[in-house]
Amino acid sequence: MEALQAMVVAVIVIGCAGYSLWRLTSVRFHLRMVDALGKVVGNSPESWVGKLRAKTLSQIATGGGACGSCAPNTKAAVHSTAAKPAQRN
Repeated sequence: MEALQAMVVAVIVIGCAGYSLWRLTSVRFHLRMVDALGKVVGNSPESWVGKLRAKTLSQIATGGGACGSCAPNTKAAVHSTAAKPAQRN
């Protein structure tokens, strides 16, 4: 029973590490990984690898998920970058 528990924990930890690695790396790295996976599994457009590749390519085309592709936050307070004059009492 302890061996089964250790195997389940190992699968969970590896899955979490893989997810974190995927989220923290760049979109270009994602594309390289998907292409490498496509060579092993097959890269037809109908397969899940082909769909993931198409999604990754669309992210690159729209700015790679960078902040420039987001809508502006209109509720955020805007602070002026200009220096304010000193006030005298």
